[in-house]
Amino acid sequence: PGRNSGKSGLGKPKNRPAAKPEGAEGVPQDQPVVLFAGSGVAGEGEFQPKEIPTQVDRANDFQARYHTASNGFNDAVLTPINIASYNQIALQSTQDRHGSVDGFVAQRLGYNTPAALHDAFMGLQVDAVAQAIDNIERGRAIIIGDQTGVGKGRQAAGVIRYAIQQGKIPVFITQKANLFTDMYDDLGDIGVTGFKPLIVNQDNGFVSKGGEKLFNHGPNDRKKLLDTLRTTGRLPEGYGGLFLTYSQISSDQQGEKTKLLSSIASNALFVMDESHSASGNSGVGESFQALVDEAWGVTYLSATY
Repeated sequence: PGRNSGKSGLGKPKNRPAAKPEGAEGVPQDQPVVLFAGSGVAGEGEFQPKEIPTQVDRANDFQARYHTASNGFNDAVLTPINIASYNQIALQSTQDRHGSVDGFVAQRLGYNTPAALHDAFMGLQVDAVAQAIDNIERGRAIIIGDQTGVGKGRQAAGVIRYAIQQGKIPVFITQKANLFTDMYDDLGDIGVTGFKPLIVNQDNGFVSKGGEKLFNHGPNDRKKLLDTLRTTGRLPEGYGGLFLTYSQISSDQQGEKTKLLSSIASNALFVMDESHSASGNSGVGESFQALVDEAWGVTYLSATY
């Protein structure tokens, strides 16, 4: 598989977050209880910066070997040769601003040891999460463009965990409802337990586990929960994030769901999986172009961007 991750100024949020976001201890008390395996304060001395190559390591005429800033394990991964040097520059800039990339991500996500961090993420995934967070905190966004098999879902879960740590509303948008289960599993794999998503979709609006349909609400209950979110700007008690598909906006003829997202955008981090689905001059594209301008933070993911 190839790696194609780079920074972008697309969708710069207007509401820039604090320069020094709070850790887990700063999450407001009325937020849902979400437990983190291996959580705690990262010890600075345990996380060492890694020397990032200044030369592109050419593998062939079209690809270069990807070298991480993280000290975590990696399979052999290649990156398009025309962006390899830009990736290296971006990683070096992130390390210059924050010190060890591993230490930066561990602190922002609430891991207390390198082992806990690297049990959750491969090194290349730590790199992407670090760049996503660094850009969010500077009022920017990145596109994580890794090909299938590199682990974009795990990286998206890392960004969601970051949102929870900051006391923000993570909003996960994807193409198909069955991917809600994949994201729920990825969150569990990185140590997030007790997470309960509020799912906007009525059809297939659930997480599937062992033949059970979790978090599956009837129309009336779902409407009440979404009305609570709309009127208070906060997730209903016990819920940790909002899940929906792009179809919920493309079919939103009355604009109610778009208004719902707009009402929480300034306190929300939009994690836009398969983000090419919201590109261009379509109705859904124009809706999300407006929403990301209002958002506290945004991260895009797409293998076909």
